[in-house]
Amino acid sequence: MEIRVFFFLILLFSLASIFFIEPKSVVVNKNQDRAIFEFSNFRVYGVTEISTDLILQASKASAFLEKNIVLDLNILKFENGKFERLFADRAIMIDKILSFENAKYQLGERLYSNAENIVYDLSSKEALIDSNFSFNYLSEGNTHKFYGESLVYKNSIIKADNIKAIIDLR
Repeated sequence: MEIRVFFFLILLFSLASIFFIEPKSVVVNKNQDRAIFEFSNFRVYGVTEISTDLILQASKASAFLEKNIVLDLNILKFENGKFERLFADRAIMIDKILSFENAKYQLGERLYSNAENIVYDLSSKEALIDSNFSFNYLSEGNTHKFYGESLVYKNSIIKADNIKAIIDLR
């Protein structure tokens, strides 16, 4: 199973680098509890010569000296005739570690997943779900459900604890 939600996150924070274009003057707030800058209710489009292939929106994004925080994150990506969608109540990036709270992921019309907390390490490309998670897979009108308590994704290998599956064989 290929999970590309983490590619979205890398792309999200790559797009955030657009906001760091060097202005003529910079005022940096050295108070770590106060944001250097914030955006509210914004939408970002990824546009190619042919079409729009990415839409990212959030209710708020804040950049601090040590971290970045995005609230009510919604990413929609189109690629090769398929779409991926990621929702998270809150996304935090500290160094090269991304954390997502109450994340929902959708790959096309067939795969849906939910997790309370997802942590992704950009350096090792390892994902960790240290809370309850679920996957729903739609196949030929049947819904297959998978539940678990924790999951590790690395190098296209998934390891999970206490998995329960409901497979509809109709």
